Parts: sequence; structure tokens; C-alpha cells
Amino acid sequence: MDFNPKKPNILATGSIDKQVKVWDINNMEKELFRFKYLSGVGFVKWKPNEEEKIFVSSYSGDNSLSIYDSKTIHYPVGLLRGHKDVVTACVFDAEREIVTTASKDGYIICHPSETTFQPMNYCNKFGLAFDLDSTVAFSFPCRKPQPEKNSIRVVSSNFDEE
Repeated sequence: MDFNPKKPNILATGSIDKQVKVWDINNMEKELFRFKYLSGVGFVKWKPNEEEKIFVSSYSGDNSLSIYDSKTIHYPVGLLRGHKDVVTACVFDAEREIVTTASKDGYIICHPSETTFQPMNYCNKFGLAFDLDSTVAFSFPCRKPQPEKNSIRVVSSNFDEE
């Protein structure tokens, strides 16, 4: 769980039940909103300089750190990838726009903000036109997917090895 750094009464929680919930601690009767995650939640963390961004780590399965915008909670707006095992922690350097992640794989990775994978850029986007019978009259592509930037930097690895 993590308190929003810009709004100290807002708390984000995540759990093994695959849900991320955001609460106002002044009124804990019902959460402000919630969303389902792909697996049990390892941790949640608010981005310090953007009060709407929530980072979510999977408890198992996914080896990335998902970034959600609390205004559009139905899909991640970004993914930080590169680990071979579960992401266990993240730290922000707001001044340089870098997120550093640690994982059970023994690596620490620095992710400059421009390397964030944005899944929505890879979705097929197209326009549709419907006729009066509610069938598709025609469709057309809107734009091509953007290529992924790949400049992740591994800082250190395998602390336990001698």
C-alpha cells in the first residue's frame, strides 16, 4: 500500500485477490475506485510527481511494472519491462525522470521515462462506420503502431553470488 504524495488522505492498496483499490482514509466505508489486475498484486506505489499515476507489480507471472492512470483504469498506460522474475521494488528519481526497479532475478534496472513501453501504441486502431441496421458499413486504419524504444540500462546484478 502507498499514500498519494500529493493527496495525503488518498491510499492505494493491492492484494492477492487481483484488485487495486484506492481509498479516501477520511471515509473508509467504500473505496473511491478499484480495478482488476492480471494476477495477485505484489505492491502498489504512486508516482511522486504525478498524482494520478499508480505503479503496480504482479505477485507472480508478469515480470514488468505496470503504470496505470487513475483516470483511465481499464488498461495500463505504460509498462516497465526487462526483468526475468517478479519486480519487488521501485524507486523514483523525479528530477531525472528515471524509475529504478529491483527484481527477484537479482538485477536492478534504471528505466528512463522515454523507454516506457506503451501498449496502446501497439493496438490496432481503426475507425468504423455503421449503417442504419447497426452493421459495419466500412472501417479504415487510423495510424500505425509506434516502434518501441529499447534503451534499458542494467545497473547491477546477482548480489548473492561470490
